[in-house]
Amino acid sequence: MNVSSISNKRNGLHKTKVKGGLEEYQFSLPLIGDHQICNSLNAIGIAEVLMEQGYPVSRTSIEMGLSNVSWPGRMEILKSDGPIVLVDGAHNQNSVMVAAQAILDNFEYSKLILVFGATTGHDIPSMLQELLRLQPTTIPVKTRHPKSVSCFDIYSDGKTVGLNLIPGNYTVIEGLETAIANADSSDIIVAMGSLSVVAESIEYMRQMEPEIYAEF
Repeated sequence: MNVSSISNKRNGLHKTKVKGGLEEYQFSLPLIGDHQICNSLNAIGIAEVLMEQGYPVSRTSIEMGLSNVSWPGRMEILKSDGPIVLVDGAHNQNSVMVAAQAILDNFEYSKLILVFGATTGHDIPSMLQELLRLQPTTIPVKTRHPKSVSCFDIYSDGKTVGLNLIPGNYTVIEGLETAIANADSSDIIVAMGSLSVVAESIEYMRQMEPEIYAEF
């Protein structure tokens, strides 16, 4: 497939043109990051296989589907007017690396404040190492999830890799409130490290009823 894409650095929107094996497609992909363009190519390729097998999949339906796709918690902008508040569910070294590159490619900002939490079993030092190139001011947080790692452990790992950290024993809400209090309108706040961090950030920013996690 041949593809061309132009990204808007303020909102990450990809205006994309794809020449597939059967059709040519034009759509605005509302997902941030070049990796999402790759995902859209996979979707088009699968759709064209179905078309060849006689399934009634039209070019228009593919374009409309990709233009209206939604992926909550993946490079999702919760607040677009300064400071930007962004969440991403990346929780391993490779996905954090991709998310960090997407932030660098798609956003312009003065400083980045990272609200970071994780659950047991995740390689926290490797994730934080990937985030180091964003030069963030990092706020360790502990979610309500029973497997959530302590703020102290995240702080310790962050110090080891050389991050600038704000010490404290923060919940996700407290971490976001601290980030907002320390941010200027030209800054970006990124909450990530686990899906529970993302979920609790969305709850807070959208004033949703908190989810109660089951005990393990």
